[in-house]
Amino acid sequence: MKTQIIKDCCPKSYLDMMRLQAEQSENWTFKFPMNKEQYIPIEEKFPKMSLINGDAILGNGVLAGLAMGLLIQIWEKSHRAFFIPDICWCGISIKDSSREDNMHFDNKPNSGLVKVLGTLNSDWSTEKMGGGFTHGDITYPIEPTDFIIFDASVLHRADDIIVNKKRFAIDYTVKGV
Repeated sequence: MKTQIIKDCCPKSYLDMMRLQAEQSENWTFKFPMNKEQYIPIEEKFPKMSLINGDAILGNGVLAGLAMGLLIQIWEKSHRAFFIPDICWCGISIKDSSREDNMHFDNKPNSGLVKVLGTLNSDWSTEKMGGGFTHGDITYPIEPTDFIIFDASVLHRADDIIVNKKRFAIDYTVKGV
């Protein structure tokens, strides 16, 4: 699958509402990144909250519902061309200038799964704040209301954030078409 950026998928106010709900949640963990083969120290982890893992995660029902609504908006804006809006997994992460992301892949090749990723900060500027997205050899800006759809079996990472501000990102694992 060729990486796609779908622009202007939703109102900025929808992102603001989701970010506010996420900020107020008590369900954040430091389980990510996960690696079954080697120990990863807490200094290399970041806060992440799982919203959907097949079904809504207990305690995250409101955010799970908002996430489902957002995915439908992205799907419609993409003309239903790149994925099926059946969520295998969805979560929100927080990253800032104190953490450099690692190159990684999420799925094995030919899994049939793709990722959909975007920021929940309606005021984020990749040019001024960093935090774009590198997939393979290409770095993409991720501006508010834009979402990137990509093959997560290809190495990727969040680019460095260069300001002292928390960036909230939502990502979905869904079935590709």
